[in-house]
Amino acid sequence: ATGGADADGPGLTRRTIPLAVSALDRLVSAADYEDFARSRAGIGRAAARELFDGRRRVLHVTVAGTDDVPLDGGSDTLRALRGALTEYGDANLPVRVDVRELVLLLVAAKVKVAPDHAWEFVEPRLRQALLRRLGYEGRELGQAARLSDVLAAAHTVPGVDYVDVDVFNGVPASATPEELTALLTDPGAPRSSVPAHEATYDEKIHTVRDADGETLSAVCARYGIPLAELLRLNPDITDTRRLAKGRSVVVFRGIRPAQLALLSPRAADTLILTEVK
Repeated sequence: ATGGADADGPGLTRRTIPLAVSALDRLVSAADYEDFARSRAGIGRAAARELFDGRRRVLHVTVAGTDDVPLDGGSDTLRALRGALTEYGDANLPVRVDVRELVLLLVAAKVKVAPDHAWEFVEPRLRQALLRRLGYEGRELGQAARLSDVLAAAHTVPGVDYVDVDVFNGVPASATPEELTALLTDPGAPRSSVPAHEATYDEKIHTVRDADGETLSAVCARYGIPLAELLRLNPDITDTRRLAKGRSVVVFRGIRPAQLALLSPRAADTLILTEVK
């Protein structure tokens, strides 16, 4: 089962109650589609844009579950949402609904505690402040996360003298295994911001650089796509055994949903706080 979430809290209720009457079941603008989607049970975030999908113009809606609970693309929640958007929207404008792409933030910081405070009390308060500011509660689709947000949240916590951030980066769900390994091995200097793009049309091409060529299976494994999808994107491939050096193949073509960059309380190792003695 997917899409289950706790009852709306006071903050979420204040945000969603006005949405039920904003469109009045007449969806004209992209903002109407967005408000209508956000008013549905189980949907906590939504962003709508009119885009070209490679063949035609569509009204694309990216959604995230309440508290970012997992949503399956074929779940009853999304099927009902697609049907309602089609029924009340523009009959001449196709609607497409996709689940957000997660960008998991990585934060590691050294914290100096004020002399009259204890680390065992300051650390959990600091962790909660960062999760409020950079967790689901404080994030929107397509909103970049900034290093200044970490510093601002930290200095609202009593007992924090200063914070020295060593790592501030993000891991998108679309990262290839090679990109993920490189990022976790060497996250580099803290970034000033971690981008989160809005929904957009994209085309990604892979060029074979190995002198001996590459197998189709190796390309599929690198980008996490099925062989049937690779062949669909490249109908001109006739030799399914090996791709010669210099051959370019399309590994993605279509609309990428909006990204949601956040700290997740379910992944404790992504937020590492260390006391400066």
